[in-house]
Parts: sequence; structure tokens; C-alpha cells
Amino acid sequence: MKSLSTALLLSILPVAAFATPMPFVIDKDHKGQLTIEQFEGSNSDGGRFEVLLPSGKTQELGGFEFIDDGKNPGASFTDFNFDGYNDIAIDVPVGMVNFETFIYLWQPETGQFKALKPNNPGACGQFSDVTLDEKNKTIISSCRGGPVWYSDKFKYDDQGKLYLASDMELNMGVAPDHDISTFAFFERYYDPQGKKISQQAIGIEGEPYVYTVKNEKLRLYNAPNKDQKSAMYLVKGDQVAIVDLTVLENTNSTWVKIKYANKKRGDIYKWVAADETERSVPQE
Repeated sequence: MKSLSTALLLSILPVAAFATPMPFVIDKDHKGQLTIEQFEGSNSDGGRFEVLLPSGKTQELGGFEFIDDGKNPGASFTDFNFDGYNDIAIDVPVGMVNFETFIYLWQPETGQFKALKPNNPGACGQFSDVTLDEKNKTIISSCRGGPVWYSDKFKYDDQGKLYLASDMELNMGVAPDHDISTFAFFERYYDPQGKKISQQAIGIEGEPYVYTVKNEKLRLYNAPNKDQKSAMYLVKGDQVAIVDLTVLENTNSTWVKIKYANKKRGDIYKWVAADETERSVPQE
């Protein structure tokens, strides 16, 4: 008969809720078998991953600490670094619609798998519900925060290191009375060293946001300050991209930086005062 202390210990230790082996193909000459073991117990609702390698050895890949009640992790096997070998992606549900994705790359020189880590986790904070854009050799990670969907895009540099190529930042400077500033996000673009090189406004579905001038004439400024007038104007029907937005605390005024493609002078970058654009809501 088990002692009370032994029974108590067994009741708090995690036990496997399920552990389903999943065979997969690495390439035509190599196969593996992934096992995701999910725990149940008062001290743990996480789990671990292990893979049976082509060599016959078992490799512990890692694990997870949390999973939504009643949901199970899943896995897919595809080439995440475009080297001709299938890799492992494990999706763990961590919310009503979100997943944390763990990616492990096959290393032909060692015959093992290695966790894939970017230089920056992006707006999602981790790989999440990843998809592949094979044409552009891009890993896309998507997640939801409140009512908003975010998307991070990762690419490989010339040395094969993964870096954050773009992410999305929620537009916190919306001035809803003026169409020019009512876009949903900025998509920010980075170089392989992590430096932001540019950004542009995008809509709720991820489409580039293009503003069409409604004023007969719209003044352009050299800086977000009404003392910094330029000699340039936009006219009704001109279309511009939005590349920056700022709200000045001292005046509570919204300024938008635009990019205008001029046939003779190339791209022109100037500032527009939102309160000088046509209002989307008539002023009472």
C-alpha cells in the first residue's frame, strides 16, 4: 500500500496526457519520428518534444510550459531555411486564436536538429502560427492582440542567419477627424543588423495605405512645425504614401510625413499638418 506522502507526490507530478509519435521525411535518405508529450498534473500543464533521429538516437528538443485547456499541440514538417531538408515546426495553442511556434532546423553536418532563433522576436514576441512565403524566402509569423492582427516577416542574411525584416506597429496617433491619419499600422523595415531603414502606413488588411489629397491646395512643411513652411504644395487628386506620424504634446497637433513620387524630382519627403487636410467628419 502506498504511503500518504508517496500518493501526494504522485498526485502533483505531471503525467503524460498523450504522446503520439509522428513519422516524417527529412529528405529521400533520412527519416525521423517526432513525439510531443503533453503533461497533466497540478504543477504542470506543459509538455516536451523529442525526436527519433535517423541514427536511431533520441534528441530532446525542448518543451512548453503552458497550453490552452482542451487543446493539443500540432506539428508540420517543411523546409524552413530553404536548404532542401525538411525541418520541424510545432504549434502550441496559447489563446483563443494564437499559437506559439517552435521551429527546429535539420543540421546535416551533425545529424541533429537545432532551434531556430531570430535576432528580434518582432511584434508577436515569438514565432506564432508561422507560414512560408517560398517565392520570397520569407517566414511570416502572425498573432492577434485584442481586435488587431500583427504580422512579422523574417528573412535570412548572406551568412544564413535569420533576421527580422519587417514588423507592424499599431498607429497610436489616429486623429479620426482627418482621413490622412486613420490608417491602422506602420509596417517597419529592418536591415540584417537590426537597424530600421524605413516604414510605411498600411491598412487593417495589410495593404499599403495611399492618401488622396482632397484639398484644392495642401501646404507641405520641412518639419512638423507651422514655422517650417516649404514652398511646395500638393493639389487635389495627388496621391501620397504615409511614412511617419507624430503628435506634438505642446499643441496636441497631429503631423504626417508623406512620400510623394514626383516624375522629375523623384521621391519627395515632406510633412503635412492633419488639421489642414479636409475633415472626414464635418465640424459642427
